[in-house]
Amino acid sequence: MISAIQICGQHLTTPPTKYGVRADLVALGWPAFIEKIIRPEIDWLKEAGKPRILLHNPFCAVAGAFQFDQFLHARNAGLVTVDGFVEAWRPITESGVEVIGYIGTFHGDRDFLKRRGPYTGDNYIERAIESAKPLINAGMGLGFDWSHDYQPGSRESETIEVLRSMLNDGCKAYIEPAPTLAFPHLYNWASITQDDLFRKYRETFAVNEHETGEVVRWVDELDWGGTVADVASRLAGRYAAILDDDHTPAGPTSHLRLSGYDANGFV
Repeated sequence: MISAIQICGQHLTTPPTKYGVRADLVALGWPAFIEKIIRPEIDWLKEAGKPRILLHNPFCAVAGAFQFDQFLHARNAGLVTVDGFVEAWRPITESGVEVIGYIGTFHGDRDFLKRRGPYTGDNYIERAIESAKPLINAGMGLGFDWSHDYQPGSRESETIEVLRSMLNDGCKAYIEPAPTLAFPHLYNWASITQDDLFRKYRETFAVNEHETGEVVRWVDELDWGGTVADVASRLAGRYAAILDDDHTPAGPTSHLRLSGYDANGFV
């Protein structure tokens, strides 16, 4: 099971700020945010083995689609999300926690589109590496949003292969969503897919007919009404169905923790 922590996006439980950053991170900064919000999930997950965290778009420069180079835009904007990021997260990963830094896509990113022309390949890969370097330096894996349709031999496909090769030992890279039958060169990739999307289009995904990397299914669409225990019950049902498929559930874990679920017993 993976505890998914959204830093920006449409399903935040705290109000977003101007740049889409969740308000409690703005108020706390990374060290205190990790201790207050993420540490309890890590300690609970330890009951089931190695804790795993999915950090969704941690830098939060949002302009339509989540941008691959969000770190560079966030740094230019002076956002709190870049302040002390590596220093705050490196002790977490060094303690044995797997953290996946899930970032944006090359699709529609003008900074990369203008680097697709002749003689601009070096600039393209340099910007991609600079964008992912804080996550790599923090000892994280990488998740690439909207990347399941990168053509074989394309600059996008080659770039994510380079970044995967740069990860620290034990770290993995993930495409989003799961590889489809139309793109066999991506079958060897692990993947992260919204669970609603996976269930709707599961017949188009290669995982049904071919051996692929790990399949992570992220539950982020849910009825959040009622008590914490009510939500926990609904989450538990979704997570159990994913485990029954031999896939990895990801999503909020605080509801399960606060409702008395035992992580090891549940898994």
